[in-house]
Amino acid sequence: MALRPIVQNSSSLQDRVKFTELNNLSNGAKILFASDDFFANAENLLKEHNAEWKEGVFDPQGKWMDGWETRRKRIPGHDFCIIKLSHPSVIHGFHADTSFFTGNFTPRISIQAGKLTLKEESSIVKRTGESNKAATETELKQVATLGTDKWTVLVPRSDLGAGYMDTCDTFFPVDNRETWTHLRLNYFPDGGVARLRIYGQVKRTYEDIIANGICTKDGNSTLVDLASSEHGGISIGFSNAHYGHPRNMLLTRPIPNIGDGWETARRMDRPDVITAETGAGFMESPGQEWAAFRLGVVGKVVKVQVDTTCFKGNFPDSCRVEGCYLSNTEDEQQLVSPEDAPGLGIWKILVPLSKMGPEKTHIFLVDDKIGNKISHVRITIAPDGGVARLRVWGIPSP
Repeated sequence: MALRPIVQNSSSLQDRVKFTELNNLSNGAKILFASDDFFANAENLLKEHNAEWKEGVFDPQGKWMDGWETRRKRIPGHDFCIIKLSHPSVIHGFHADTSFFTGNFTPRISIQAGKLTLKEESSIVKRTGESNKAATETELKQVATLGTDKWTVLVPRSDLGAGYMDTCDTFFPVDNRETWTHLRLNYFPDGGVARLRIYGQVKRTYEDIIANGICTKDGNSTLVDLASSEHGGISIGFSNAHYGHPRNMLLTRPIPNIGDGWETARRMDRPDVITAETGAGFMESPGQEWAAFRLGVVGKVVKVQVDTTCFKGNFPDSCRVEGCYLSNTEDEQQLVSPEDAPGLGIWKILVPLSKMGPEKTHIFLVDDKIGNKISHVRITIAPDGGVARLRVWGIPSP
């Protein structure tokens, strides 16, 4: 028996699914400072996997908890930590998850944003990863000189719910569209939070992307992954994300398992007996699934890479990839479905309908006359299935 997911606020969900998770430790995000790590370290906030519960497991400090939990405050003040994002980013929302913190969750939090130089960062004592520790008075005074308590407020002091299934998730939308590099999470006054998910869009300079980004050599040219989430690529819409969100396809790390890719549900309109077309060999099965993206870097698309690594018995039969250029992101709504906008004529075929295989990196060269100045792409798979990674290799436009 499976529990049906609880959707607390559909508009907030629709907002956050468009954007990249900026907080993961694997992305390079990290905790620079925490006022207290007595019961559980602040690094747990940034773990990718959901919080877990270990019944009857205790450590020398008390009950083992999967989150950031501070001691009960017995001195003046409140707890806080400072988070460094992996890249400068615009933040669109936060998801605070108190899973399993039922009698020990922090009742209220606020979140501030700012920027620290490398010199300012170096003044913070490096973390050791140990629990059962609190910042010393000297360390607190040093951090106070950085003025993080005066940073811009993105989330004002707000209530959280207990860590039960129906109350553990709280989503905070953010209207501020400035670019930030660091965050300060404030607990009022103490307690625990399991995970802090940070949703937004990476904003890197062209020079930084060329020097440090996801690039590959192609003859004398340097090709950039125009779609990578590390370059600002984001999901703008999809038909189905039952097992895995399409934004996973824009991740740069190697896929560890199918849960780290995009996978749809099996289509319920599939025929009782599957047959193949004569000639091309495509399966005769109705329907298709799609996912659309705004590229992080507008550019000329040279080749497209569709990777089905780890997808062995659930890869798509076929796929196609389209691209277009929009100067105004407010017009994106017209791009989100082949069915909703069949007559627009705005999409250009970058990769025609092509047969797919299991656990394979498919490389498709794009016609030199078609791929010029692309800002958005859409991948359509038939009839359903999963894709590990989507790379859109190209040359950034001026």
